[in-house]
Amino acid sequence: MILFSLDQSITKTGYAIWELKKSQINLKQYGTIKLNAREPYLTRIFSLEALFDKMVIEQKITHVIYEQIQLQSNRNVATFKKLSALQFFIEYYCWNRKLQFEPPIHVSTYRTNWAKAAFNLNKGDKLSVFQYIKDKLGNPEGITPDVSDAITMAWYYCFTELRYSNIVLKEATIQDYKV
Repeated sequence: MILFSLDQSITKTGYAIWELKKSQINLKQYGTIKLNAREPYLTRIFSLEALFDKMVIEQKITHVIYEQIQLQSNRNVATFKKLSALQFFIEYYCWNRKLQFEPPIHVSTYRTNWAKAAFNLNKGDKLSVFQYIKDKLGNPEGITPDVSDAITMAWYYCFTELRYSNIVLKEATIQDYKV
């Protein structure tokens, strides 16, 4: 089983690809996907489709998880609408390509609550989890909080839903995409 986790954004997002074996889960690859913010958001979604096709074939992805979107007190209505379209696209893409996918995972579920307890952190905020993941990976150049969210979300999913406890992070490669 090859799992693809995605922190949703319509401009720059983090992702992680994991290989699940009988006794352990290995982080294979992680990085950012940067979209051209000057393009209309639907054009960006079409660009994602081409990139996802490439990644699914090259990495043999079979399962997809992604972050739930949220509306924050009418502050980001336009962004929320675009992320809603992206969320629909991800589900449609998975369904159309016969990839298994789960309902979106809310940030409070995987980061605020689970990561805080599982990683023994004082806070389950974005920066604390980012620093923890960065340290676990050996402080690589180029890792971002969005990437750490994608890694943490998959770690949560594999630990709580699939019951994997043996996680291997050190063998992963960094691959950023610009589309």
